Amino acid sequence: MINKKTAREIIYLILAFLGASNILLNTYNYGIGLTDDSVNYIYSGTHLLQMKGFYNYDGSIFINWPPLYSLIICIISGIGFDIYTALIIFNTIIFGLTIYLLGKLSEIIFTSSTIKILYVTTLTFSFQMLFLFTRAWSETIFILLIIIIILTLLKNPEQNVVYLLLFLSLCVLTRYLGVSLVISYYIYLTFIKNGTSKPLKTYSNNAILISLFAIIPTCLWLIRNRLMTNNITNISINSPESLFSNFYKLLEYTSALFIPESIDAQIRIFLLAVLGGFTMWFFIKSKVYSDNKLITLISIIYIISLLIISSIFKFDNISYRFLIPVYFILLALIIRTLEGLMLKSDNPITKVLFSIILAGIMIFPLEKGIKHTLINYNGGIEGFNSIKWKESETIEYIESYAKNSKIYSNSPAGIYVNTGLSTYRISNYPEERLEGTLRIIFKKSLPEIDNVPDLRDTISQNDSIIYLKDSYIIITKN
Repeated sequence: MINKKTAREIIYLILAFLGASNILLNTYNYGIGLTDDSVNYIYSGTHLLQMKGFYNYDGSIFINWPPLYSLIICIISGIGFDIYTALIIFNTIIFGLTIYLLGKLSEIIFTSSTIKILYVTTLTFSFQMLFLFTRAWSETIFILLIIIIILTLLKNPEQNVVYLLLFLSLCVLTRYLGVSLVISYYIYLTFIKNGTSKPLKTYSNNAILISLFAIIPTCLWLIRNRLMTNNITNISINSPESLFSNFYKLLEYTSALFIPESIDAQIRIFLLAVLGGFTMWFFIKSKVYSDNKLITLISIIYIISLLIISSIFKFDNISYRFLIPVYFILLALIIRTLEGLMLKSDNPITKVLFSIILAGIMIFPLEKGIKHTLINYNGGIEGFNSIKWKESETIEYIESYAKNSKIYSNSPAGIYVNTGLSTYRISNYPEERLEGTLRIIFKKSLPEIDNVPDLRDTISQNDSIIYLKDSYIIITKN
């Protein structure tokens, strides 16, 4: 007779398989989702395999992000598959492993067997997880490492020092925001962890050493960047966004994780504040926090770090993408609150009410995930591999008439993905007019096109202009 825990283990394995299969289904027709940073990661990784170093597709030195994801791409690009196929297989395996480990985590967080299974099921088919794992983004590795670090810390951190050092180092080498995990580790081990016989000073010293060693590989990478380019990264100081603006975006996108975006942003933020305040009140009053202090700490430190970095540096704007790495934690805290209230309540009406709220929180990501699976299957994942790019009139023109031309564009990444041609950014177009060069300006009707420069003042009467459905092309003639 199989006991309940073993039965749940089997269910987690089945969900891991189904989740992995869903990634294959989403990428079946048009391939893995690609954005500008995806292309830089892929180019630097495949370029490294040729022993030519870390470079972006435009020829500049790769200092954009930490190097781990490019190193992984370097390894998997050497296994014999086309790199885009290899990345689909990689994401499929990583997602299956992530779902299985989330099952392990649910065993620690929740009490009810039903809630444990529903939590993992929700994440398996949720839009939020699908959004990341169908794309060539470093967040896929980042989420997996966060889960592994949590499980390692919860089991026995004193006996897993080497593993913790390794996983924390890899986390920071994946995303600079991984430093929030190092900070969380130090605070947790030094000030929060209970049931220790060692003095605080001993724990503090050990935690400091591990934290320092964990960031050494990334520091070496930053030194390399400085030596090669005189910059430690291409992220500059002086953020264009104020702290208040970033805080509002933080609330707006966090609310979109749990509440449909069809609802007005201000209403979503209000509902999020009510839900968050209610969760915090319950945690403090019922002392449920003491059972989940590590994941609570990690989510808080991560969000604060994201807010600070975005407000100081000219960083990518706070977006849905950057909050998803802690979505599984935030979802767990809300569901744990509702589970606790249902277990404590003797009133059947109250139990039904909380069950309805729980169902709504779980149904929303599932419904959105299923909807986007159909969209991705039929039209591709939004990005350079989508049907709009594959059927682009401009791409067809380039392949037919411009393969040997020198091209400048507002989307060199889109051209590179769909033609294999290395092109130049329009901002790098030289002052002297180069006979025969093409300036291809894509319109915003295509995914990943945010900036459409106005080149009217740079056009000579001798130039030829071709107007296409999704772009216009300037052919320089002196």
